[in-house]
Amino acid sequence: MCVLKDIYNNATGTFNQRYIIHQYLAVGGMSVVFKVKDIYREYFNDQRELVIKVPAQKLLDKEDIAAFMYSEYTFLRDIEHKNIVKVYDYGIDNETKIPFIIMEFLKGRLLEDIPIYQIQQDEKLFLFHSLFETLNYIHNKGIIHADITPKNIVVSQEQKATIFDFGISQTVDDVKDFGLDYQQIKAYNPKYTAPEVLQGGIPSISSDLFSFALVFYEVFSGELPFYKDSLELIDKPLTLSNCSNKIPLLLQNWFINVLVIDAQKRKRELPFLYNFFKKVKNI
Repeated sequence: MCVLKDIYNNATGTFNQRYIIHQYLAVGGMSVVFKVKDIYREYFNDQRELVIKVPAQKLLDKEDIAAFMYSEYTFLRDIEHKNIVKVYDYGIDNETKIPFIIMEFLKGRLLEDIPIYQIQQDEKLFLFHSLFETLNYIHNKGIIHADITPKNIVVSQEQKATIFDFGISQTVDDVKDFGLDYQQIKAYNPKYTAPEVLQGGIPSISSDLFSFALVFYEVFSGELPFYKDSLELIDKPLTLSNCSNKIPLLLQNWFINVLVIDAQKRKRELPFLYNFFKKVKNI
């Protein structure tokens, strides 16, 4: 039996007589995540670890909250990639009417919680390359993540990085007809958001690339190229003279060409020398 106060205050409850809340894991502006036990999987001795994602309690009275959750489920349902969180089920609890998503439990630490000095340079390059290819995969599927941040990336002990939280993701052709309105919720992290989105625009492949570049600028250098947000780059663009010397030389021009204000001028392609280096180093 699910009771609202038990779910949100005591981390207890059962969804649809199948998923038993086992442990509180995390809370964000849009959702709460718990570790769960699946009665069916336990019966068949399936040891796969799962989590349940439910809307934050303040969102439960929104008329389209179930559609919002279903939107994330449909994005993940159609994706099969080793660096993207797997989704297994979507439902609406019979008693509380709370919508939920069942996903794999990701072992590791959030990228934002890992001190930069603990990541070796070759590990940074490996993470950069693997997640760059993952982002390309997402975009080729017609999906814009819309919230690429260190808080939405988990890194395992084996240095496998996994992207999750597709809650505010969009489609490239803007045909999605369910979910919360992006302009109203503004659930993105402004620290890693492209300037055109901060100014009221909708997310795009280009803005995803900008956010990705900010994340890895910080991974390589330990800082962002501004103090508050990317709008500062309007008056002080990134150049070779002010680009951090901790950024690998083979990638400095790439960061400079991606972290530009004009979204149309951002260059996705990695430098030829970097690609050659990547093959030699097998990263």
